[in-house]
Amino acid sequence: MRDMQLGTSINNDINTGYAEHDGKHALLAEVLHRWLFRPREPAGLRFLRRNWSWITETEGLSDYDVWLCIKGKGTMKVNSQVYNLRRGSALLFRPGDHLEGVHDPNDPLTIYAAHFEICDCATNNPIIADDCLTPRRFRLLDPVEPFEKLMEHYANVTDHHDELSKVEAPALLKIIWTWLWRLDLTMPRIAPDYLHHKLAPVLDRVKAYPEKRFKLGEMAELLGMNPDHLSRLCRRVTGYSFQAYCIRVRLARACWLLQHSPMTIEEVAMELGYPDIYSFSHQFKRVYGVAPSFFRRNQL
Repeated sequence: MRDMQLGTSINNDINTGYAEHDGKHALLAEVLHRWLFRPREPAGLRFLRRNWSWITETEGLSDYDVWLCIKGKGTMKVNSQVYNLRRGSALLFRPGDHLEGVHDPNDPLTIYAAHFEICDCATNNPIIADDCLTPRRFRLLDPVEPFEKLMEHYANVTDHHDELSKVEAPALLKIIWTWLWRLDLTMPRIAPDYLHHKLAPVLDRVKAYPEKRFKLGEMAELLGMNPDHLSRLCRRVTGYSFQAYCIRVRLARACWLLQHSPMTIEEVAMELGYPDIYSFSHQFKRVYGVAPSFFRRNQL
């Protein structure tokens, strides 16, 4: 019962702010019915060459482009703003953006990339979405696995050219757009790198031992700061409270085990420290909206 109550509390924390954005949600939902997302080319995993660099033409980018960095390090200048790229960097480039990208040849970037355009359903003509309905150009995802799986699924769909894939691919692009937009509403603006560095010992420990139930006070003592300060720092860097972040990391590990291991759902629950399969399933569904069994069958 306690774990179920904790799951409800964490889910409420994760969704803090959604209610105050209901007006924006309604507006986006309305225009999404009038938008057609059209893939421009097959998406996929790109292993960028050691000597890779990218400078767009004078007129800038011709379409929308979603990037998700899987590994490697680099920088991307978008118009006048420079972003550091590493695992979890998710970018949405817009038509007309001027890009200058480079990476570390000793740690080259591996990315998922998806080019697409948005058309008006009534006229079938390309449009540029209003800024208030467009996700930010950059955010750092942690954990990254759920969005990585979505991009992987979209890439697999665009590899096929059957009639069903022609329907599914635009629908998935609409989901990707909505996912990024929702994240941007609930996540803070990107925190400076020094804050990520300051919090790294705690985040690394949580990711290394997702089965453990860390206490905020213990982690604050590790960093030599008071719990309230750590709580504020964690929310600023990750977008979640400390406990909500721990839940997210634990369930991201659960997703990986469900996709890539032969373990039963009960074994996954035990591996991640849940007292039973029911508390695990309840918390999984509260965060992802589906049961672990459905997730495994459909490989979401």
